[in-house]
Amino acid sequence: MKKILIIIFIFIFSFELYLRIKSPVIHKADEELGWILKSNLNLNIKQKDFMGHEYDVEFLTNQNSSRFYGDIKNANLKILVLGDSFTNMPYASNDKMWFSIFADKIENQTKKNIYIETLGAGGYGNFQQLLLLERYYKDIDPDLI
Repeated sequence: MKKILIIIFIFIFSFELYLRIKSPVIHKADEELGWILKSNLNLNIKQKDFMGHEYDVEFLTNQNSSRFYGDIKNANLKILVLGDSFTNMPYASNDKMWFSIFADKIENQTKKNIYIETLGAGGYGNFQQLLLLERYYKDIDPDLI
């Protein structure tokens, strides 16, 4: 029985190690929210589509643990997005996410520089998004939410 437990432990430990290497950890524990994206990430992650083709994802976060698009220094309009896995999981690079396409469309129509910052993490609900809004609203100072 003891040998079986040791084998199971070694298997679980090895599997955990494999997952950490294969898929980098992008979240950290947060006492109020449960988990949050790590801040100041600059990761290049290999992903696969449904057909098995590999592609690169450039996953960037800032000091607010937010993904972002645009240049905040030259922004005429700052938009804050509250989201979940559709907004903040590493399935596409920041410049290919839906919020980046949205920003490009607004820039083309208004001829203004847009900066978008996204708060949230996979599995988040509205209450966690509200708590994030309260935490970072003053720092981001958005024109639109």
